[in-house]
Amino acid sequence: NPLAMPSVDFWTARLTAIKVIGRYFWLLVWPQVLSCDYSYNQIPIVNWHFNTFEDWKAIIALIAVVTVLLVAIRNYHRNKPLFFFVFFFFGTLLPTSNLFPKLGEPLFEKLSWCIGSIMAERFLYMPLIGFAGCVVLAVYAICRRLVPQLDVSSWAQRIWLQVVARTALSLMVVACGARSFLRNPDWENDERLWTKAVEACPNSFKTHKSLAFAIYEKDPEGKNIDRIIEEGEKARDVTDKTQIVLLHLGAYYRIKGDTLAQRAPDGTLMPTPQSMPWYQKSVEALAKAVPLDHEFNDDNRNKELKRGRKPDQIPDIGNHEIYWNLGLSYMRMSQYQPALDAYLAMRHLAPTNPDAYLSIASVYLSTGHPEEAGISLLEALLLDSNRPEALRLLVDIYRQIDHEGCSVVMTQGQPRLNSDCAIVHNHICSAYYGLVQVFLETKQYDLAKQTKQNALQGYHCPPESFQQLFPEQPTTVSSKS
Repeated sequence: NPLAMPSVDFWTARLTAIKVIGRYFWLLVWPQVLSCDYSYNQIPIVNWHFNTFEDWKAIIALIAVVTVLLVAIRNYHRNKPLFFFVFFFFGTLLPTSNLFPKLGEPLFEKLSWCIGSIMAERFLYMPLIGFAGCVVLAVYAICRRLVPQLDVSSWAQRIWLQVVARTALSLMVVACGARSFLRNPDWENDERLWTKAVEACPNSFKTHKSLAFAIYEKDPEGKNIDRIIEEGEKARDVTDKTQIVLLHLGAYYRIKGDTLAQRAPDGTLMPTPQSMPWYQKSVEALAKAVPLDHEFNDDNRNKELKRGRKPDQIPDIGNHEIYWNLGLSYMRMSQYQPALDAYLAMRHLAPTNPDAYLSIASVYLSTGHPEEAGISLLEALLLDSNRPEALRLLVDIYRQIDHEGCSVVMTQGQPRLNSDCAIVHNHICSAYYGLVQVFLETKQYDLAKQTKQNALQGYHCPPESFQQLFPEQPTTVSSKS
């Protein structure tokens, strides 16, 4: 919601919110252009210099709102249905209008008056009842003025009143039904929906971002990657202060680079002079998302502290896919240390995600550290045993480093790790130790304790090493599973 941005002061936000109500009025009267999204920056913030007609729309809307309310108040005794329907409209619109403070929050704080969106057509669902009531009253009021002009009896005038009024209302219903019928195909699929949204709201970052992603979902191989990138860059041109825009754009740049890379006989990608600039652009876009993700985490931490939570109870949060994609792009460029740092950041945000450990293992394998890679692969398998690629890599690693030849056994023609083999047992205990360490660092205390118990009970790992991680508690093996 742009009204919640630090650069927008309280009264500017309120006047812009009133301008939005004017847009709602126009949508109800003439719903020709509809959109599923009105994100930043489709609705410009009001400039108090009023240099453009867009700014004057706020004044026009304010006059319209005040006029409608005054008419309703004046008709309280003469036309109570009108009074009811007008205030029903504004009463049901008020909670989503950015003009009403949230209950229980500071009254004079700007964010207390802002919801998550500046405008949405769905916010009119309930107010439409009040609007429909006002339309009926207005049609009948107009007809009562026109029908007496007919040179017919009073009885015939009553008949004509009903005929004309109901015909006019029926035509309105038919017109709105036709508009709905024509709008329905726009919701056939995501690509069509967001294509129409881009046409209706070309200044919204979300319409371009979502259209790019919708095309990508239908074309994961990147055959239309140029168009995907074009829409992603339009979203970034609107705002580069949103993590998701930079995340998606960074991924699209990497896919473009992959289409220009070569493949070795074993299927691995080999960068080319044509692909490297795209990998670099991918890294640059994703790197810009990192500080935004840190700001998001800091903001969440401050909110949790205000709610009374202790610092050691607040885990870090963020979008781990930023760091996963950043690591992939660094790997494409053979920059292994930055890739490892990115994967470690991913693991910190998603400590139970096996992909983080698999990604870390890929760095170790690429830099010639098979033992460290093996431990990371075991950590992934301890989190999710249904990872055949991890088991396959582990088998290859142990066949290289196991000089005793006891680490891999064949069961029904399939390789299996032998936990009774010393090297495998030691690596499993190291993997458990690493997981406990990660869970403690990420404040997953219950999960850390459970993982420790699994290590002690399931594999009889040495308790001394775990005691260093839990110095305040005696290391004992629980009788509970």
